[in-house]
Amino acid sequence: MTYKINGLQPSPPDPRDYRVVYGALEKAALPEEWEPDAPDFVIHNQGQINSCVGHAIAAAYEIKGNPKMSFGWVYGNRRHTDYTGEGMITRDALKGIQKEGIPTLAEFPHDKEVPEIITLFEEAADRLLAAAQKYRIGPYYRLETPEEVRRAMFEGKGVLLGLFLLDGMIDMQEGTNPKIVPPSFEEGEAVGSIGGHLVAGWGYKKDWIKIPNSWDKEWGDNGFGYVSDELFTWSEEHGFPVPLVEAWGFEFGTEPIQKESGWYQKDGKWRYFDGKQDVVGWTEDGNYWYYLDIDGNMVTGWQKIAGEWYFFQNWGGMVASGWVKMDGWWYYLGEDGKMLTGYQKIGSETFYLNQKGTKVDDFYIPTGACVITDSRGNILR
Repeated sequence: MTYKINGLQPSPPDPRDYRVVYGALEKAALPEEWEPDAPDFVIHNQGQINSCVGHAIAAAYEIKGNPKMSFGWVYGNRRHTDYTGEGMITRDALKGIQKEGIPTLAEFPHDKEVPEIITLFEEAADRLLAAAQKYRIGPYYRLETPEEVRRAMFEGKGVLLGLFLLDGMIDMQEGTNPKIVPPSFEEGEAVGSIGGHLVAGWGYKKDWIKIPNSWDKEWGDNGFGYVSDELFTWSEEHGFPVPLVEAWGFEFGTEPIQKESGWYQKDGKWRYFDGKQDVVGWTEDGNYWYYLDIDGNMVTGWQKIAGEWYFFQNWGGMVASGWVKMDGWWYYLGEDGKMLTGYQKIGSETFYLNQKGTKVDDFYIPTGACVITDSRGNILR
């Protein structure tokens, strides 16, 4: 038996993700083990369609005792994403059910691959919108730790776990090992990538989170598997560039949260509304400074503002005070975020940061780049 495991696309950085504080919930002690009371829950099978995101969201609803929900509707709703290929981005799917909701499986029973499922969704959207609106969700947010995942499940929230699977993490073909554990790691490298897969959170035991999988009840423990807590910290501990878990929580309800101000996306670019107008220039949010250009679009990377150079991370936050490496050169940013030049004492050492772009032999040293010389003063880099 084979399974589809490329249905999850990573959610790109989004500045609004950093604004949600799940820790506002009371920290009451959790039971050591917990599972929901869902006797009528049924494991689905996504077959050879990359619709795991839709199946996981439908499962999260059904765990709460809702009727069987339309995973095809979720998979076909691409109104909130530029991505229209096979598989789906979790954040975009959550935004879709916050705005348009989700109908039952009886109301929208289609189960097709893109682009056919997108066409079927658009053909039925106006007709089924009123029915789907009954099952809209409220706010959705990132869950960073196993404890946050457990608390969200125990307190009745919907939970989704995006798993970026690697060889050795699970027996994919036979389904005889339902425990998803960290990959082998030898000589500084992890084994090859298999693909991304989204599942719902069901319950938990010590060191494990139980999941229903959309690979039919023939897989694993009658269709269930177990995600090790170790996956949440493995990438950071081993210097691996991709987190192995992308976890989300969302609140069931019919009224999405409407904010008077905040971040929103237009034509694929991020903007910030302050309650009166779109911001142009500097704005501070969540302990980070951002810069919106003359058109109100958030900038990233190196930016020259009022004659000074600044560096903004790929999600928009300005880097303040520290080294930044770009194209093989090191630069240093002061506490106000400005790129420094000239001789600078940093810690106990003094560095020379190029004051003007300079051509040396056959290479060019950019402004602000750290210049390294040998004992005779010859420029090395």
